[in-house]
Amino acid sequence: MVPFPKPTTPAPTVLKIAPAAQACGTSLPLCPVGSCCSQWGFCGTTSDYCNSASVYQAVTTPRADAQQSSIASLIPESVFDSLLSTSTTCEGHGVYTYSAFIQAASAFPLFGNQGTLQNRLTDIAGFLAHAVHESGSFCYVNELGYTTPATYCSQTPQWPCYPSANYHGRGPLQLSWNFNYIAFGQTLTSAQSVQLYQNPDMLSSSPDLLFRSALWFYMTPQSPKDSMHNVLIQSPPQFGQSISIINGGLECNGNNPAQAQDRITQFKRICQLLGCDPGPYLTC
Repeated sequence: MVPFPKPTTPAPTVLKIAPAAQACGTSLPLCPVGSCCSQWGFCGTTSDYCNSASVYQAVTTPRADAQQSSIASLIPESVFDSLLSTSTTCEGHGVYTYSAFIQAASAFPLFGNQGTLQNRLTDIAGFLAHAVHESGSFCYVNELGYTTPATYCSQTPQWPCYPSANYHGRGPLQLSWNFNYIAFGQTLTSAQSVQLYQNPDMLSSSPDLLFRSALWFYMTPQSPKDSMHNVLIQSPPQFGQSISIINGGLECNGNNPAQAQDRITQFKRICQLLGCDPGPYLTC
């Protein structure tokens, strides 16, 4: 276990990162080339990792390439670009690119690649609908109107906050709070994990990481709720449940109906562009 480095002043709570082995699983990035994902959820190359109980066997470069081709074949660049704000003054202009989205998607092998063609399309449409809503048609990289670092710090021994770090919303799904930044960081390299914890602005400087952070949240179960991915690959898709997962406390049960309706409108619009059926279960 390797502790995060301490600043000179003030001294932060020491956070110990995950084991050296990269965490893996159906909602996490692929293991390095040549590694297997063990039944315990870590990458490795020995027989302890590569055996009949493995989540998946050794990863090869063609697998990631095939995933990129699969996503690209389902959503053309012209469709993706039609979702972008046309304002050149947007912070996200030139940041939220089609190539960055496709590259980030390749790190999540089940995204847009599970179930029937309709399931795959509603998976992609659902993610993009929430992203369009959260980012203002991919205009905002950083959350508007955030205040102090404490606003997004829930200090616990397991999830400490780094002094002066501001864990406000960033990216397509506006990843927020220290515990989400730390958990997402554990899917990256040890060095990147430390850097992201100490300097969350690192996320804003990388189009790939911005999309990966959003896809990580989308693919990961939000206990006690399921993942957004899992409810959107159902037949029919459960879009209303996905609203509950991402912002149910503020937008479900009659709260902020205009916000929930915008998500639904975006989902129906993108489904029409991709040729998928949004289904009847749209509200929460």
